[in-house]
Amino acid sequence: MFRDRVAIKRKVECTWPPHFTPQVSALLNAVENEFITLTYPDPKTGSQRTMTCYVGDRSAEMYYIKPNGEALYSSVSFNFIER
Repeated sequence: MFRDRVAIKRKVECTWPPHFTPQVSALLNAVENEFITLTYPDPKTGSQRTMTCYVGDRSAEMYYIKPNGEALYSSVSFNFIER
């Protein structure tokens, strides 16, 4: 059996700590476009790396809702996958 490697794609998994609705909304709106540019600390090279990527499935886990209706999310997470 022979196998040719076509490409190596990077995936950056990100999770944010608890936030209220306005901050969660800002995070989700920031990654709304089909492709975005991400600069992150790359553990492989030990320096900053910039890549064009798309965002995988988004997750926002609600923790509780305050009496005024504002929600607190226990975590927000999604993956950045290299184009």
